[in-house]
Amino acid sequence: MNIPFTSISAGKWICALVLLLVASITLQAHPAPVKITPGNITEVILPLTGKITIHANSPIAIATAHKMVTAAAACSISATVTAGLCASATNTYSTTTVVSITDPETGTLSITQQGVTKTYSTTAGSSNTFTTIFNGLISDGASYTVTASLPGCGTATASYTAPVSCAVTPVCSMSTVVTTGLCNATTNTYSTTAVVTVFNPTSGATLTISNGSVSQPFTTTASSSNTFTTIFAGLPADGISHTITASLPGCSTTNTNYIAPVSCSVAPVCSVSTVVTAGPCSVATNTYSFTAVVTVLNPTAGTLTVTNGTQTLTFSTTANSQNTFTATFDGLPSDGASHVVTASLPGCSTTNTNYIAPASCLVAPVCSVSVVVTAGPCDAVTNTYSTTAVVTVLNPTTGTLTITNGSQSLPFSTTAGSSNTFTTVFNGLVSDGLTHTVTASLPGCSANSANYTAPASCSVAPVCSVSTVVTAGPCNTATNTYSTTAVVTVLNPTAGTLTVTNGTQTLTFSTTAASQNTFTARFNGLVSDGAAHTVVSSLPGCGSTNTPYTAPASCSVASACSVSAVASAGVCNTATNAYSATVVVTMNNPTAGTLTVTNGVASVTFTVPASVGTTIATATFNGLISDGLSHIMTVSLPGCSATSATYTAPPSCATTPPTPVCSVSAVVTAGPCDVATNTYSTTAVVTVLNPTAGTLTITNGTQTLTFSTTAASQNTFTATFNGLLSDGATHTVVSSLPGCGSANTAYTAPASCATTPPTPVCSVSAVITATTPSCINNVVQTDGRITLTDLDSGGTYTYQYSAGSTFNTATAQPAMALSANGVVATTLTGGQTYTVRIYRTNTNCQSDLTVLIPNSLCNCKPVSCSPFVINKISAK
Repeated sequence: MNIPFTSISAGKWICALVLLLVASITLQAHPAPVKITPGNITEVILPLTGKITIHANSPIAIATAHKMVTAAAACSISATVTAGLCASATNTYSTTTVVSITDPETGTLSITQQGVTKTYSTTAGSSNTFTTIFNGLISDGASYTVTASLPGCGTATASYTAPVSCAVTPVCSMSTVVTTGLCNATTNTYSTTAVVTVFNPTSGATLTISNGSVSQPFTTTASSSNTFTTIFAGLPADGISHTITASLPGCSTTNTNYIAPVSCSVAPVCSVSTVVTAGPCSVATNTYSFTAVVTVLNPTAGTLTVTNGTQTLTFSTTANSQNTFTATFDGLPSDGASHVVTASLPGCSTTNTNYIAPASCLVAPVCSVSVVVTAGPCDAVTNTYSTTAVVTVLNPTTGTLTITNGSQSLPFSTTAGSSNTFTTVFNGLVSDGLTHTVTASLPGCSANSANYTAPASCSVAPVCSVSTVVTAGPCNTATNTYSTTAVVTVLNPTAGTLTVTNGTQTLTFSTTAASQNTFTARFNGLVSDGAAHTVVSSLPGCGSTNTPYTAPASCSVASACSVSAVASAGVCNTATNAYSATVVVTMNNPTAGTLTVTNGVASVTFTVPASVGTTIATATFNGLISDGLSHIMTVSLPGCSATSATYTAPPSCATTPPTPVCSVSAVVTAGPCDVATNTYSTTAVVTVLNPTAGTLTITNGTQTLTFSTTAASQNTFTATFNGLLSDGATHTVVSSLPGCGSANTAYTAPASCATTPPTPVCSVSAVITATTPSCINNVVQTDGRITLTDLDSGGTYTYQYSAGSTFNTATAQPAMALSANGVVATTLTGGQTYTVRIYRTNTNCQSDLTVLIPNSLCNCKPVSCSPFVINKISAK
């Protein structure tokens, strides 16, 4: 059946066909056939001219209705792209692409950049705007093109140039994973596999992986990462902790602990135990002796080695039920410090036994200073010479040694030791053939001097020389500062620039070639500290002088900070043979800082604010063993002072041998700042006395390491934390063993050594979508919406928005928390551009996104219907 029709006007016809009989027909119309099922109404969009062919298997009756709609306007698409800055931490950047579509079709918009595509659903409307951000793009300075495509509409492209690379050299780092095999019952041995990953290594370096005395070398290549695997086989199964060390020069070193499987041999287990007894200090030599009695149960035949670090004794063992050996070490310096005796028998085990050496009984030696001076030859070009002074300080005190030659002085720090030697060179001295004196002085020790004769003049031209007289003014009580005046006289100067420096302040003067120039330099606002300072005057081609002076003492009215402490011991608890000790610390006018109270290996810290008057802090140490001995509490507040308090513990009150008390103590050492990464490492040596079997946890707040403990008299564990940011702040390492206790140990990180402050990486990405206002009775409503989606997970956000293509702080809405559905506003009008500013909570990260609210078309023509009659029905 054919139904002819003709063009009526510009537009499209929509024909609604209603099936009256129970039949299935196919409507053959351009561009494709449409099958109509019984009982349904189907709309078919037809061309303006042509015919409809209906195929049916029975007669049917059809009615049609016509609806004239306005011809759809042509869809168009455009795109703009903006490249962000290079992030130096990752050498990457982000781009923001804004795609605008006018009169879009319903479909899927694809936005592609550098092989990555993001898609968005479009709806048929007057216009849509889509904003997308591509993150993590490599900064290479190259040109790129962004392509936006919507089927049935078109394709738009936008080009941009990426920022040039801002990458810094990747930092080399290492990590180690250790896997321990099972004990082989036949050999009582096991194997350990170490997998070491090196990130950003240098090429051709040698990585060494060691397990005790066994090492395996590897050669690295320059790539983003190298992985090396080594297997240590045939290790004795002894159930104790071992350490695998991976070291790469120029990169770093890692120490990874693991626990060997316990012995699985059916033979009696060999074990080593040691009892160490230290003798008294010998006044004549300030030395002592100690005896180590080593008992070996079920020994293997071999060589037992007993060492205290500097001395070693060996003994031959035989295979029997027990061997006992006595090792005596003589002539050891009495230093009152803790030492370790190590007894080791290969194929059996190793023990480390601590003991305390007696305190020094030496009468303090007399401190003395000697000076040897050597004058160099005359330099004919400058008519000057250099003098070398070698100063030897025997038995020095800790202080500042000053070496002076005329107007030049140099300070050196001394440390308490048997001997310190200092060598200094005085340059630019005028060759005058006269006798001069070099003086060396150390307060609290002595002073000495040595004469020498300068070489005769070797210049026919007038000699240029620099001399300086420095005068320090009085302390200004209002500011606790002073001024210093330096009068610099230059004889026979060359034309140039005279530089006069006092610490951090520098003044410069222009010199002319004349017989004499005099310059006065005044340095203001210097802090009155009563310390020695040096003014350096230097003229290139002439010479320089170092002139010391002493600043006036502080005249600040601030009260002096002081610390005092009183310690007391409680009574002995017969159930545990333990007691508690209390120290009451009184601080007058404290400065802000961390107060540390230490009782042997245990420490308690308090945060102290700056205040005027008296502040009291009380520290209590529990579970101390009653031994009747004298103990010392040390108290320190940096920037204020330190003190100590002595108390006597109650004597033992145990009626039966006390049950060993489990305790945890730690010593934390912070390493230096690594200039390349502005990071440092911290090593915590944790000692567990009388431990229970369990898991020891050591954490510095951001990193955590765990170790398995066994029921023994003592376990020592070393934890190393790498890659910590150097911030000069106080941190705490917490060591905890369930059923035993915990220790909080404070330490101070090294100050930052970064040459430039690191730039924080900060970004906020999101997709902004505009919803067109709706129409009610051909009236545009004020219900346009802005919605944010695809925000980074794991964060919380706030936002503001203002009208216009740039964010206006003055007219912006107040900041509000972004809800889970991402809706920013729901009462907006069409045809207006808005800028939304997104903030990531608790950071300084923000991002601005701009979107256009499309206009709504509410003046659509009403539907009109007219019937038509089918004159002939035929079946085919």
